[in-house]
Amino acid sequence: MGSVRWTPEAVEWLTRIRDYLAERNPTAAAKVARGIYSQVQRLRAHPDLGYVLNAKHPTVRCLLFGHYQIIYRRLDDGVEILGIFHASLNLERFFPSF
Repeated sequence: MGSVRWTPEAVEWLTRIRDYLAERNPTAAAKVARGIYSQVQRLRAHPDLGYVLNAKHPTVRCLLFGHYQIIYRRLDDGVEILGIFHASLNLERFFPSF
Protein backbone atom coordinates (compact mmCIF):
# COMPACT_ATOMS: atom_id res chain seq x y z
CA MET A 1 0.00 0.00 0.00
CA GLY A 2 1.19 3.45 -0.86
CA SER A 3 1.19 6.62 1.17
CA VAL A 4 -1.22 9.54 0.92
CA ARG A 5 0.19 13.01 1.53
CA TRP A 6 -1.93 16.14 1.65
CA THR A 7 -0.62 19.56 0.62
CA PRO A 8 -1.59 22.41 2.95
CA GLU A 9 -3.73 23.78 0.09
CA ALA A 10 -5.67 20.53 -0.19
CA VAL A 11 -6.36 20.50 3.55
CA GLU A 12 -7.52 24.12 3.28
CA TRP A 13 -9.86 23.29 0.38
CA LEU A 14 -11.42 20.37 2.27
CA THR A 15 -11.85 22.53 5.37
CA ARG A 16 -13.50 25.30 3.34
CA ILE A 17 -15.87 22.86 1.67
CA ARG A 18 -16.87 21.39 5.02
CA ASP A 19 -17.29 24.81 6.65
CA TYR A 20 -19.35 26.15 3.74
CA LEU A 21 -21.70 23.17 3.79
CA ALA A 22 -21.91 23.21 7.60
CA GLU A 23 -23.46 26.69 7.53
CA ARG A 24 -26.45 25.16 5.75
CA ASN A 25 -26.45 21.53 6.89
CA PRO A 26 -23.89 20.28 9.42
CA THR A 27 -24.89 16.64 8.90
CA ALA A 28 -24.37 16.86 5.14
CA ALA A 29 -21.07 18.70 5.64
CA ALA A 30 -19.71 15.89 7.80
CA LYS A 31 -20.94 13.28 5.33
CA VAL A 32 -19.29 15.00 2.36
CA ALA A 33 -15.99 15.54 4.21
CA ARG A 34 -15.92 11.88 5.32
CA GLY A 35 -16.80 10.75 1.80
CA ILE A 36 -13.99 12.75 0.22
CA TYR A 37 -11.54 11.46 2.82
CA SER A 38 -12.69 7.86 2.24
CA GLN A 39 -12.34 8.26 -1.52
CA VAL A 40 -8.79 9.54 -1.04
CA GLN A 41 -7.96 6.52 1.14
CA ARG A 42 -8.84 4.24 -1.79
CA LEU A 43 -5.80 5.71 -3.56
CA ARG A 44 -3.50 3.90 -1.10
CA ALA A 45 -4.25 0.59 -2.80
CA HIS A 46 -5.23 1.95 -6.22
CA PRO A 47 -3.17 5.08 -7.03
CA ASP A 48 -4.16 5.01 -10.70
CA LEU A 49 -7.89 5.01 -9.92
CA GLY A 50 -8.41 8.56 -11.18
CA TYR A 51 -8.10 9.74 -14.75
CA VAL A 52 -5.22 11.76 -16.23
CA LEU A 53 -6.17 15.43 -16.53
CA ASN A 54 -3.71 16.35 -19.25
CA ALA A 55 -1.45 14.13 -21.35
CA LYS A 56 1.42 16.63 -20.85
CA HIS A 57 1.29 15.89 -17.10
CA PRO A 58 0.43 12.19 -16.82
CA THR A 59 1.19 12.02 -13.10
CA VAL A 60 -1.55 14.54 -12.25
CA ARG A 61 -4.87 12.78 -11.98
CA CYS A 62 -8.46 13.45 -10.94
CA LEU A 63 -10.69 11.27 -8.79
CA LEU A 64 -14.37 12.16 -8.46
CA PHE A 65 -16.61 12.16 -5.42
CA GLY A 66 -20.10 13.50 -5.99
CA HIS A 67 -19.76 17.09 -7.19
CA TYR A 68 -16.09 17.27 -6.17
CA GLN A 69 -12.84 16.67 -8.01
CA ILE A 70 -9.92 15.35 -6.00
CA ILE A 71 -6.77 16.41 -7.83
CA TYR A 72 -3.67 14.43 -6.97
CA ARG A 73 -0.18 13.66 -8.17
CA ARG A 74 0.90 10.05 -8.61
CA LEU A 75 4.23 9.44 -6.85
CA ASP A 76 6.49 6.39 -6.82
CA ASP A 77 5.47 5.57 -3.25
CA GLY A 78 1.86 6.76 -3.26
CA VAL A 79 -0.02 9.98 -4.01
CA GLU A 80 -0.02 13.65 -3.05
CA ILE A 81 -3.39 15.36 -2.78
CA LEU A 82 -3.11 18.75 -4.47
CA GLY A 83 -6.64 20.09 -4.04
CA ILE A 84 -10.34 19.39 -3.73
CA PHE A 85 -12.53 21.40 -6.11
CA HIS A 86 -16.22 21.66 -6.86
CA ALA A 87 -16.90 20.38 -10.36
CA SER A 88 -18.25 23.78 -11.43
CA LEU A 89 -14.85 25.45 -10.91
CA ASN A 90 -12.49 26.00 -13.81
CA LEU A 91 -9.42 23.97 -12.92
CA GLU A 92 -7.23 25.99 -15.30
CA ARG A 93 -7.59 28.87 -12.87
CA PHE A 94 -5.81 26.81 -10.20
CA PHE A 95 -3.54 24.81 -12.51
CA PRO A 96 -2.63 27.30 -15.28
CA SER A 97 -0.12 24.97 -16.94
CA PHE A 98 -3.03 22.80 -18.06
